[in-house]
Amino acid sequence: SNMACSGASTATGVMSVARMRLLSLLAGALVYVPSNHWPSKLTPLIRPIMTSMQSETCPMRLKWTCGSMVNLLQVLGRKDREEFVKIRDKVLGNICNLIEPVEIPFLVASSKDAAKCVVRDLLSSIDHASTLLSLPTLWMKISPVTDEKTEPEKLDLALNYVALSGESLVAGRAAYKHLVSYTLPSLLRIAITLPDSKLRCNAKTAIEKFAKKESTMMLSEALPLLYQYLETTERRAEYDAIRVGSCNVIQIIVEKVDMNLLRPFVLYLLPKAMSLMTDPLVECANSASQLFAHLVRVAPLVQNKKELSLQNDCHASSVMRHLIHGQPLPPCVLPQQIRSELEASGVTLRQYQVEGISWIKFLQTVQLHGALCDDMGLGKTLQALVAIALSHHSHTNAKSLVVCPSSVVGHWISEIQKFFPTIFRPMALMGTTTQRAELWEKHFASSNLVVVSYSILRSTIQNLSSQ
Repeated sequence: SNMACSGASTATGVMSVARMRLLSLLAGALVYVPSNHWPSKLTPLIRPIMTSMQSETCPMRLKWTCGSMVNLLQVLGRKDREEFVKIRDKVLGNICNLIEPVEIPFLVASSKDAAKCVVRDLLSSIDHASTLLSLPTLWMKISPVTDEKTEPEKLDLALNYVALSGESLVAGRAAYKHLVSYTLPSLLRIAITLPDSKLRCNAKTAIEKFAKKESTMMLSEALPLLYQYLETTERRAEYDAIRVGSCNVIQIIVEKVDMNLLRPFVLYLLPKAMSLMTDPLVECANSASQLFAHLVRVAPLVQNKKELSLQNDCHASSVMRHLIHGQPLPPCVLPQQIRSELEASGVTLRQYQVEGISWIKFLQTVQLHGALCDDMGLGKTLQALVAIALSHHSHTNAKSLVVCPSSVVGHWISEIQKFFPTIFRPMALMGTTTQRAELWEKHFASSNLVVVSYSILRSTIQNLSSQ
């Protein structure tokens, strides 16, 4: 043929281009013949196709060769005889060698793409019920991802195979689900914790491919794992890098997912995004702000009914529905100790006060700041004190700080002693420098609620920050 297919190299220096093409065509045609008509020795059938994959430069011929190779591997995999399956695995191993960065004489540049094409087509042909274990050669290429002791070069190669498999397997089938479940925890670990930037980038590439293809499964399995990485609050360089990496991966996943598929997870993601927006790490705060901006666009799509969600905090979920749909805030259930204190003081909370306490409690869960803007005389101090009491009930040995104008420090102390005489042990940090030092030495250790004015806060900020 004279069709723009000239220029193929000779694979051995002996076989001519015409002979190579003729043998590969004959072998390729024989592949499509029922296997019971194949020769007893398969080497004359396999070698010409493999040689064509290594040496052919004509795209049209190479595409036909790849199709023949895929069909050959599929038939060998379906044979009942164990030796045929072994032959398939050996041939597939040779094809993988074309993908990997090893020196093979007379190899043309297109052979790597041809090998990838064969692997893609073979992976996409796996049936609904089979897992990747049905292709042990490829499974062995992928499995080093899960070993923390894998050398960087081998790990880099395994990540490339994970990405190749992720883009080739059919979403929803057993093999794809197996791949995601098996590799995802390790991919997140690599993308977040490893110092090697190339390995982190390759892991993120694989994660992106998963997120585009099987969004619901990816979100369901990845988000809880990512939240665990974010739970680290200790301020050390390695932990800061982990938290920044976690925020970055969450942002990558969310931005790659279709908005409609993201909708069920909004109630789970919004509180975390809101809490991270005030993170002391600027990188985390910036990622969270971008994530929040993305989620806000999806929030109107959240249906006013129970959706699939990983939300564990029902209170935060209900408040999210309040923000999105205007539903009433969830009722704030007070512990018996707080109710007893209020009853002993003759206090009955009004509905707007209960809502205000619920609002403060929600803001606390997502580490945000807020304001109660009721008119004077409607019990804002009481609402704030109940919210603080709730926090103390949840956290043993908690200490809280109230900062207010110096003119109302005494009022706060009076309200605390009036409404919560047993829950709080207040201390008013007032007076001269000497007086404050005496108060600090005598009463700070035993107090659990400190009331201080703005001006004194400025002069005692170092002492208070250290506690």
